[in-house]
Amino acid sequence: MALPQKYIFAAATTLLPRARAGHHAYDALACAAERGDATACGVLLEVARWETPVMGATPLERALQAGFVDCASFLLAKMAFSVDLLKGDAKRPSLKRRCFEAAVRSQEANVLTWVLTSADVAALPGRFGEHPTKLTPLVYCIVRAPPLVGVVIELLKCDVSEPSGPQRTPPLLVAAVRGAAEACARLLQRGADPFCADGNGATAVE
Repeated sequence: MALPQKYIFAAATTLLPRARAGHHAYDALACAAERGDATACGVLLEVARWETPVMGATPLERALQAGFVDCASFLLAKMAFSVDLLKGDAKRPSLKRRCFEAAVRSQEANVLTWVLTSADVAALPGRFGEHPTKLTPLVYCIVRAPPLVGVVIELLKCDVSEPSGPQRTPPLLVAAVRGAAEACARLLQRGADPFCADGNGATAVE
């Protein structure tokens, strides 16, 4: 016979010191994901409603950013999607794009590789390149995790000269301004144009 929900929740929160009485089960789920605790996540999914937080990241994003691929994979397979969570809007990227960004923030090549090659992530609606500000995946990676640029270029088959953001800034210019020498080298190896200018006429060679 199945345990009552209050006992399931109590058992799960006992495993999670940060989940105090009065917190919603969703908060405990986010905490479990951040710790990579798939067992606690499984218990909490019995009572927690998967939803889009008003601010902050979903449990799936928390697991990815913390580098817990196994836990993220478990959550992705179990989670019940809502339309709002999936599609994104004019202010917030889709879940697929947010998974990519969380993987980049993890600074772990294996986490980013999993997101970009996982069939479950690929099945999510939308594209990795969709973003309200037109910020391309490549430029996001240059800004957040320059050492992972090679992974993004290789797996997403990026146009290394595609302008990004409101100023239509070329990736090589972003890398040069940030002093990301390794990223600059990879972009040039792939044929990035050093004379490609942004909306203000600035180029990487300047």
